[in-house]
Amino acid sequence: MAIHKRGITDFQMKYYRRIYQARMVEQRRFDKHSAYLAKELERMNQLQEQYLFLVDNNIKTVEGLVTYQVLGERDVEKISERQQDLYQQNRARKRACKTEEDIRDYQIWHMGA
Repeated sequence: MAIHKRGITDFQMKYYRRIYQARMVEQRRFDKHSAYLAKELERMNQLQEQYLFLVDNNIKTVEGLVTYQVLGERDVEKISERQQDLYQQNRARKRACKTEEDIRDYQIWHMGA
């Protein structure tokens, strides 16, 4: 009751309750209800990670999440295309090696690419 008087929100109350439960699970690992509480705490940690992901990427709506996902897919496609280009260049340069000097040039290019 003293916590409510301090102006703490319901969400903060739930958070503090979970923290208290976490401490109880640590102290009483072998009680019959500790397995359930451990699952609940694992779920809470997962939700906290998801929340921090949303906050770190400044995502506030579902549209923002979809936009983030689409932009991520585009980045993956660009990287994939660039990787294919590098593979093709590598293949062409490697097959063009006929002398030791060509091999040295290829190795220098390969280290820089």
